[in-house]
Amino acid sequence: MSGFLGKIGTLFYIFALIHLINCAPSDQHYGSELQDLADDLENWMEFLPDAIKSVPINYLAIPGTHDSFTSDITKDSEVSPDGEDILKQLEWLSIVKVVMANWSKTQAYDVTAQLQAGIRFFDLRVCNN
Repeated sequence: MSGFLGKIGTLFYIFALIHLINCAPSDQHYGSELQDLADDLENWMEFLPDAIKSVPINYLAIPGTHDSFTSDITKDSEVSPDGEDILKQLEWLSIVKVVMANWSKTQAYDVTAQLQAGIRFFDLRVCNN
């Protein structure tokens, strides 16, 4: 997991640095806050400078994941209730379920691991059934 966390940490640190440089008044410096933020991704929101904390959430770019809850998808998973009928008809073919699982699974880490890595936006895929 350190490879994933390392990449996320590096990307988030760069984003935060650029964002803080662009948003910070010129007479303030946030060196120690940035270091705290990079050291503790799980609690990164605590280390945001006050100038950022007062920005409405719809103006912020926050770390998120695509198809956030797909980490448990396997070749043995059922086709989703709102899936295409042709997939449901062909799911008895083992290769179809293998391909579907490989295409559908976009996250290797569960929600807890994503939160610990600093993710705060989840892309939910829901259906009526």
